[in-house]
Amino acid sequence: MKKIKVDEIYQKLHRYDGGDIDEKEMRISTKRVQINDDMDFWIQKFSFKNDTEIINDLYPINGFFINFTIEGEATLKTFNSKIKYCNNLTTISTANNLLADLQAEQGKNNINAGIFISNNFIKNNFSDIINPFENKVLQQSKTNLCSQFYLNQILNLNSDDPLDRLFVESKVLELIHNEFINLKRYKKQNNHVILSEFDKAAIIKAKEILASNIQNPPSIKELAKKIKLNEFKLKFGFKKLFNQTPYEFLHKERIKHAFDLAKNSEMNISEISAAVGFKNQGYFAKAFKKHYNISPKDIMKTREYYY
Repeated sequence: MKKIKVDEIYQKLHRYDGGDIDEKEMRISTKRVQINDDMDFWIQKFSFKNDTEIINDLYPINGFFINFTIEGEATLKTFNSKIKYCNNLTTISTANNLLADLQAEQGKNNINAGIFISNNFIKNNFSDIINPFENKVLQQSKTNLCSQFYLNQILNLNSDDPLDRLFVESKVLELIHNEFINLKRYKKQNNHVILSEFDKAAIIKAKEILASNIQNPPSIKELAKKIKLNEFKLKFGFKKLFNQTPYEFLHKERIKHAFDLAKNSEMNISEISAAVGFKNQGYFAKAFKKHYNISPKDIMKTREYYY
């Protein structure tokens, strides 16, 4: 798989509001419209000659995102999870200091539209249904007919024309309104889910499985299969019982185990990072310091024998 750094793509695009790259290895066209200080809308079209992974190790993602996959397939990969973007699928997620890489298959044309909303706007207006300061996929479902209608109207316009731009801004707000109505409805349905004693025992078992497999944990799909629950009930029940998502629990367990290794083992930082399941050593160091307010290297210096 060919790898390219996201910084190289930004340098080729030159402009904040979008641009085009037309090369033998890749074709990328992106256009961004700032709705206000808290909201951006973008449209991206891309294809690659080879299977390609765009590496992002510089720009942490922060905010609330609604992604509409209009055509094609791609995968957003974090250090511990993957989000599959498929044709005619809407993905709603939050990100907090998240580094994520994008994988795309050779020759496939991809068209994505997306909306970014700042964490502060979400906190001030929708904290009853969304916690913006976490890394979480809130909902992934087939793009509904209303959103398809608004997207088709936007794609047929020239956002550089002042009148068309005004129309685009109004349609983006309608898209947000439509998706938030659905998200509220989804949240309300979740509040009526009842966990049986079997469900609770299964979710406790899931927690034990994650705790004993921090280096190479099962995916949510695999974990749900192991404990004989569906994925929705696993994620919902885990949050309800432990006040954290499976991802959040796993992340904390990894950092706790890393602290123990930094303090008591003879491993170096690279070995510790790999031992607890982090594929990116830089991200591991940042996550460790964020949790303990001290770097793993400084913890290592407290060992009885420090090399």
